Amino acid sequence: MPQFIPDFPGAEKENALIDVPVYKTASQWGSVLVADEETVSSASYQVQAKAANAESNAVSTTLWRWGDVRGVTTGSPPDGVVNFIDVNAVVACFQGSPIAPPMSACDLHPAVPNGLVNFLDVSSCVDAFKGKPYPFTPSGQCP
Repeated sequence: MPQFIPDFPGAEKENALIDVPVYKTASQWGSVLVADEETVSSASYQVQAKAANAESNAVSTTLWRWGDVRGVTTGSPPDGVVNFIDVNAVVACFQGSPIAPPMSACDLHPAVPNGLVNFLDVSSCVDAFKGKPYPFTPSGQCP
């Protein structure tokens, strides 16, 4: 069963789903960003923490809509609508603007984030704004 692993060796900015568990205390985890071929925009996932002798209750989470990188105001989270505000935000991230959303939100292309925001990411956001579906096919099934 894949685990959410922060600081996975070889991962640039995001984290990968792997089959080898890593155990940390709650204070060591902090925020965990997960991106892999098995994670699909707008999909719901069950997240569960496991330790050697204990297991948390599963928590449900839904990923943001593809292309929705921020809300109406600067610094606000995605609002479920892909519009020109999102396209402009990805352009701002590409330009390195200090008020742009984080790279983890704007790195829309390829399916597994590459730690870069470039024209392909801007183009992907424009495609989402135009109503095109999520373009990537997961390589496998996430349990």
